Amino acid sequence: MLELINSSEIRDYLYADLLGFARKGLRTLMYGCKLLPKEIAEQWCKDYQLASYNKNYDDMKSLESKLECNLAALCATAVED
Repeated sequence: MLELINSSEIRDYLYADLLGFARKGLRTLMYGCKLLPKEIAEQWCKDYQLASYNKNYDDMKSLESKLECNLAALCATAVED
């Protein structure tokens, strides 16, 4: 997830936090988001639903990769098992 974050300053800060959590043996979780214009979001959903219906896993992966880039980090958290 860190490589998907668009800000290197935030990425470095989150990396330090996540590393600290991991060293304590905690399970880590990051949240990120991306704002999309309505038209792009609707087309992506249609394309993904079609690929999913047709069980076209290569297209599904390609669509996921196109969406999962330049994310804005929201937060990082950790929980104890």
